[in-house]
Amino acid sequence: MKQINYQKIFEPIKKKFGDVKIKTSIILGSGLGDFADELNLVTSIDTNQIEGYPHSTIPGHSGKIFLCEFSNNYHIVFKGRIHLYEGYSTEQVILPAVISHLFNTKYLIVTNAAGGISDNLKPADLMLIDDIFFLHYKSKFKSLSKYPTHKFALSKRLNDYVFEISKKIEIELKRGVYAYSAGPSYETPAEIQFLRRAGCDAVGMSTIPEILYSSNNDIPVVAISCITNFAAGITENKLSHEEVTETANIVKDKFSKLLKNVIKELPKNWNS
Repeated sequence: MKQINYQKIFEPIKKKFGDVKIKTSIILGSGLGDFADELNLVTSIDTNQIEGYPHSTIPGHSGKIFLCEFSNNYHIVFKGRIHLYEGYSTEQVILPAVISHLFNTKYLIVTNAAGGISDNLKPADLMLIDDIFFLHYKSKFKSLSKYPTHKFALSKRLNDYVFEISKKIEIELKRGVYAYSAGPSYETPAEIQFLRRAGCDAVGMSTIPEILYSSNNDIPVVAISCITNFAAGITENKLSHEEVTETANIVKDKFSKLLKNVIKELPKNWNS
């Protein structure tokens, strides 16, 4: 596979955004793309204007990168995640995380839509990801290297900090384990039962590559799932992407309030 020239992709973004100090980079999941409207827009760039940047083919993932200002800091917001199931490589999927690293972002916040497995979760819940499960994809993500040999990908201390923010603003934030599934089809009921027995609380088709890359480049990561549906076999309902986006739309006010408070309250630097 042809090696990706990250610097070449980064250059037009850097030229458009200028020499700015970024506090947080935020990758928005399915149905959560309206969050950028909650911040003060400085400028933006369409990813289809960037040579070599993959195009998202999924509804709710329009390709835009925003430079925003909020609470006296600059933030980058990625609207339009790309997935392995669209035919892209791991090296392409992690592009938002790589761009964030090139901007020397202080934090990466990754969000996604996920199916609830645990009895503790229902549609419209928000779940802070405490740990990740990707047992069958270790070899696929070997290019992301050192994890888990030297540290956990997600910081319990940072998650505890975010959880305290949620309590302060009276937003219920669940916590749990996020399992990765490559997609594009939803998991079978038997697969969901396996994940439940393995201790997983929710399942989705993204997020883990970005977490692994950022962890290995010493970028503190906060990962939040919007539970948009019950996973296969939990109920008799048929799964659909329309259900995912409809539920995400219901929860967007709660999600925006939480995210704005998190990016405001995170300290300038985090010593993990």
